Amino acid sequence: MKERIKESLEATGLTEGSREKVKKFSDGMLRRLNIGAALLHHPECLILDEPTVGVDAQSRSQTFEYLRRIQKERGTTIVHTSHCMGEVESLCR
Repeated sequence: MKERIKESLEATGLTEGSREKVKKFSDGMLRRLNIGAALLHHPECLILDEPTVGVDAQSRSQTFEYLRRIQKERGTTIVHTSHCMGEVESLCR
């Protein structure tokens, strides 16, 4: 579990904030934390509803890079809803 937590923190860009209290997190950090928690158990299917609202561009890019990787390596099915079609298209095959 420790390895999965480390992987999740790195994937969501929260490694540096891992010692902070969650109540001090910004909205964007909370979004990234939610995604990280959802990924901990290596789900076969991941359902995301507007997952990057309030997330900065760099973290958004890092998150989608990780999501594409788990799609390819683990065969994770990702159901993603968003008003940003570019995000959706980046995950579609």
